[in-house]
Amino acid sequence: MLTSLVSLLALTVSALATKASGTFRSPIATPIFQVEPLTYLPVNVSLPGGGGIAAVPNLGGTITGLFDGEIVGNVTGATETLLPAGTGEYTHYENKLIFTNDAEDRIFLSMDGKITYADNALHGFGYATFQTTIPGLEWTNYAMFVVEWMADFFTSHGEAEIFYITTGGRIDGKPIDALLPPKRR
Repeated sequence: MLTSLVSLLALTVSALATKASGTFRSPIATPIFQVEPLTYLPVNVSLPGGGGIAAVPNLGGTITGLFDGEIVGNVTGATETLLPAGTGEYTHYENKLIFTNDAEDRIFLSMDGKITYADNALHGFGYATFQTTIPGLEWTNYAMFVVEWMADFFTSHGEAEIFYITTGGRIDGKPIDALLPPKRR
């Protein structure tokens, strides 16, 4: 009995120590783009062996933040694949969007994530990848972004926010070598 209690106590202390330790502080998320997409009703397709996929056309919308403009409509779309779930409804979501502005600058955005459905609404998290040659925004081609979005079933309007992710640094305060300026050779 005492051995079991000591083992349980040691396991608990070990678990708490593991939870409290680590290498990095939490990443920093900075909102840089707000997107309000407009979509149309999905076209659903049943797949062999069960499950399904939906194609959702992008009709347009707006983007604000580091780049102000609009979503080019009727060119790209999203797909959602139903995921097996015990309770609730979940999909794997992929979308491609083209942003443009009055100067005809363009950004290509790829989104990939998961969606939860409930109460005639949806909510999702994923990551975003940018491709552009716009001066001053080239850094978005290799930076890390997380996107969060939501919509309801009664409008074709959604809301998304794209966050630029940077390191919070190491817990021990030491530098991250790969993020230091290059050494001269």
